[in-house]
Order: sequence, then structure tokens, then C-alpha cells
Amino acid sequence: MLAKHSSFLWLFLLLTGLTACTQELSTEIVTVMVTRPPTEITRLVTERVTVPVTITPSPDAVSGTPAPKQLTVCLVTEPQSLYWYDAPPFGAAAHSQTAILHAIYENPFTSRQYSYQPQGLQKLPSLADGDAVLVPVIVSAGALAVDSQNRIVTVQTGTRLRHANGQEIIFNGEAVPLLQMQVQFTFRPLVWSDGQPVTAQDSVFSYKVARDPNTPADKRKISYTASYLALNDHTVEWRGLPGWLDPLYFTNVWMPLPAHQLAGLTAADLLLAPETTRTPLSSGPFVITEWLPGQQIKLIRNEHYYRRDEGFPRLDQLTFRFVGSSDQLLALLLAGECHIGTQDGLDLPQASTIQDAAARELLIPYFTPSMVFEHLDFGINSAADYASKRPDWFESSQIRQAIAHCTDRTTMAEVILYGLGQVSHLFVPPDHPLIPDDIAQWPYDVAAANAILEELGYRDYNGDGFRQHPRSGRTFRVTLGISRNNPTQQRLGELLVSNLAKCGLDVQLTPHSPAEWFAPQGPLFGRRFDLAIFPWITDLTPACVFYTTAAIPDENNNWQGNNQTGWSNPAFDTACTQARQQYWGSDPYAAAIQETFHLFAQDIPSLPLFHYLRLAVTHPSVRHFQPDTTQPSELWNLYELDRLESP
Repeated sequence: MLAKHSSFLWLFLLLTGLTACTQELSTEIVTVMVTRPPTEITRLVTERVTVPVTITPSPDAVSGTPAPKQLTVCLVTEPQSLYWYDAPPFGAAAHSQTAILHAIYENPFTSRQYSYQPQGLQKLPSLADGDAVLVPVIVSAGALAVDSQNRIVTVQTGTRLRHANGQEIIFNGEAVPLLQMQVQFTFRPLVWSDGQPVTAQDSVFSYKVARDPNTPADKRKISYTASYLALNDHTVEWRGLPGWLDPLYFTNVWMPLPAHQLAGLTAADLLLAPETTRTPLSSGPFVITEWLPGQQIKLIRNEHYYRRDEGFPRLDQLTFRFVGSSDQLLALLLAGECHIGTQDGLDLPQASTIQDAAARELLIPYFTPSMVFEHLDFGINSAADYASKRPDWFESSQIRQAIAHCTDRTTMAEVILYGLGQVSHLFVPPDHPLIPDDIAQWPYDVAAANAILEELGYRDYNGDGFRQHPRSGRTFRVTLGISRNNPTQQRLGELLVSNLAKCGLDVQLTPHSPAEWFAPQGPLFGRRFDLAIFPWITDLTPACVFYTTAAIPDENNNWQGNNQTGWSNPAFDTACTQARQQYWGSDPYAAAIQETFHLFAQDIPSLPLFHYLRLAVTHPSVRHFQPDTTQPSELWNLYELDRLESP
């Protein structure tokens, strides 16, 4: 979900009454500054927060033996399960589960810096290296294959297929060759925490579990799979359906699960078994030793970890502690009781406190762009019944450019992100490496906006302070839809109404209940709106498909498309299709994606405002903490985290 917005902006802690060898309830004085809009008064509030603090003498102080190197991560949400295939779809619960799973499992691959890297795999397979190949296979009527539009079909007369020679053909009943991807994945010499080797069969077992209808796993990748087999102890081979040229073929591998322990359980059993939900065997750097519900999960180093000879993990003990709130988390960080606070438990309104603590070398903050961004959508091609009631205000890209010039996105980002944000110009974060240097931008410039509108004939003909349509004479009066009871949306809406009034546009803020606003045939996806502000999420792969003609929601697709603006640009459609048909990371892929960026930025079917930030904090003693925009979890590299002990 989106970054939370509480009223706490500045927090100062004074710890008192700490004594060694005991667990006490320490009472802190917490001073809170509540920030309101500029027109209101800022007030100070003082409250008392009770935080349990444990002070234990280190073993070296007693016996001279080095103390175990330990680290505590504090999370505001406790996971319900640690089963690999029972993850919440989003939110703090999903984040906390993912964080802990990084300690238990060695992921086959990871993603950082807008790219993919091997982790539990020896390498990512590639067509260039020969561990991924394209093989012609003969397909006859009745076979399961992927058509030229990347849809899974049963081949029959009239089916459009992509011939092995690259040409689109219409199946006429005669067998034809299609290309099949065959990809080999070789695991590193992983070992389970009970000493048994991790094998290719463990990955095949995991695939079969994921494929089972009782397992709540994403079935899309499975549905495009023809076979997944072990070739030897460490290598599996994935084969796609004939015709499926997956741009992300090097990710079609399944996390190994310990078949020697779990093979006797059904997929339904695995959802509840303690061997999967509470104390799973580990192939990763740490092993669970204790789970105290509502309090903490304790782990120790996995002595069978395959990288132990390299000195990994660097820590001896790891604790995930569950705290009640963002404020308590920050208090514990400042007290030194927590060494890492992750994005699920910290709020941007706490940034001022954290930056003050950083200036005093008490904490280290990390602000990372998020994949979630706020944007302004234009009702360009509205549903027929709605379009008949108003002029096509936004059909012209010049109108949209004028509105972009009239929108003070810098102030929006500063207000919502507490001075830490920056303007976004595309549907990817501002630091995306494929953004061209010459991308069109529309900086805040009221004079430029008014000049465009004047040139197009939108003028104040009747002296009411607002512009009128040059032909119909109707006042440029439109609605701006937002989600009701959402403070962020409300504030953005108010800022936009004020901005556009300076350009002679009369905008009426119109809140909707989320259930109504986001319903399949509601105002937004039913294409019955003028302007709309709401958050959207992208992925490591830029989601150009959201803005294609095929993604326009209408009665033909049950109003399920994501291009609610109704914008249609054939050149953009072509570039996006080309990008989706190229292998990820290739030069043709980059060129096609950059073309979509150029066309989107020039035409502005939707105006990106800013990307949210993810906030994480560490104690100064923590080393090798590396949050990344394209890595959902800050704890992806728990194996190499370290703490510099005080002398």
C-alpha cells in the first residue's frame, strides 16, 4: 500500500532510569510536533510512551569470551505464516514475511538497480551463453500452444501463430513448426539446515506444489510451462509452451522446498503444517530457534550455509522483534534496542526526527524511490454516454501540455513527501536508467500554460474569471475525482484546484468512496470522469501496456482494462508491443521502451506527479545495508549484514 501519513513530524526522546542486568519498563518523554497545513497553527504535544528495554551484560565482560555478534530488526507487523506459498498479496504483513524469508531461503535470483542478478543460481541463463535455446517443435491441431498475441490456445483452423521463421501465419490444419524455449538453471551447492543437500528435485517438488489448485500461488508462469524437470542433482530445465518466447525466461525457476521432509504432505496440508508455517528448514543464512507469538522470532547462523567458508553469514544471531507502532519503532531505534527499522514500520512524517538524529550520528536514514507513484489522469476518450454531456476538453495534447505547465508538481512532492520528493515525468521512477536525456518535460510555468490556452482560443469571453470553449462557449468547468477520506488525495486535489484556477480553469473537487471510484464500471474504470488523481504501481519492467489501446476498459473486456484515459496512439502501441516481444535487457528492448517514454512524455495521456519514497533506518553500527528501488525488501542480503561492535 502507499506510504502512510500520520500527524507525527518531530520526535525527541530522553531515556531515563536504565540499569544493567534487568528488564525494566523505561518511561520516555516524547515531544511531538503536529504539522498542519500552513494556515493553521503548529502545536506541541507531550506524551509518555512506555518501552521495554533490556540491558544485559555481554559475555566478554563476565568471562572474557567474545560476545555473539547479533542484530535486531524491528517490524510493526507479525507474519501469520512463513510458508513460501502463503504470502499476503501486499502491505505490511507481506513485507514482514518477505523480510524473514530472506533469512531462511536462498533466493534463486534477486533484482537490484533495475536489473536481475543470480543468487542461489550459479548464473542467470541466457540465449547468448547457450543455457537457453530456441528449438523448433512441430505443432498439430489440438495441441496447446501460444498464439501470435501471446495467448494460450488450443490450436485449430484459423488460429494465428508465430511460425518458427518469425512470420505470423493462420493455421490451416497442417502441422507447423513453432519455437519452444528450453532453459536450464543450475543451482549453487546449497544445503538444508538439517545437513541434506538441496537438489534439483527439490525445485521440481516446489513446482508441483505451486501447480496444485490448493496452493495459493500465482499460476500465470505455470500456465505457460510445458515441462519442468530435473536433469541432474543441481540442474533443472524449464520448457515453455510452443510459441511462448518469454522476455523474462531467465526467471522461470521455482524456489526449492525440502522434498525429503515434505513429500508426504498434500498441498492442503502444507498450508498448515508447522514444518512450513513456523519452523521451515533453511537453505539460507539463518535458522529459526524460537518464535514467541506477539513478541519476536529468534534465529541463529545456519552452520550448513553453503557460503560459510566465505565468512557468511557475518552475524551469529538475528532477531525479528514485533513492535506496536511506528512511534514505538522509532523510540526503540533511538534507544539502540532496534538496529534496523524497515519501510513497513516507518512514516515519512518522522523524517525530520530521523534526520535530526542522523545529524547527531544516532541513526542512518535511507530514502529510496518507490514503484508507487501519484498521477493525474485525463478523461481523453470517455465512455459514449459521458462524452455526449461535455466538450472533448482533453482530446488535444496541447491542452494536456498546458495543464502540465500549470501544475506545480514540485510543491506537491514537497508537501506530501515532507520536502524529500522530486517530480516524476514518466510512469517509472526518476532514476530509471532507460530514461532518455531528451525526454519532454513540462515544468511549472503559468505564463506558458496561459499562452497555449490563449493560442487555442480558450479565453475568458464573458469576464467570469474562467476560460470558455472557443466554439460552444461553455465554461472550462471540470470535475477532479479523488478517493474520499484520503488525506493525501484531498491535499493533492486542493493544490491542483488552486493551480488550475491560475490558468482560468474551474475545477470542482469530487470525492468518491473507494468502492464506487474503483469499481469495474465506476467513474474511473468506466471512463466517466474529467480529471482523476490516484496512485498507481509499476514494476521492474516498465508497464507501457497500461497505456495501450488494447488496455482501454470497455464492454468488450468487461471494463477490466487499465487505460482508463481512453488515450489511443498507434505509434505507442507499436513500440510497446515491440518492447514486450524483445528479450528483457536487450538493445532492441531498450530502444522500444525508450520510444514509449518519448511518446508518453510528449502526448501526456496521464501526468505523473511524483513517486513515493520508502524509508528505512539503521543504527550506525550496521554495515552493508543496501536498500534498492527495484528490490522490494531492504533485507535481501541478510547473509552479508554486519555490525561494527563498539570498542
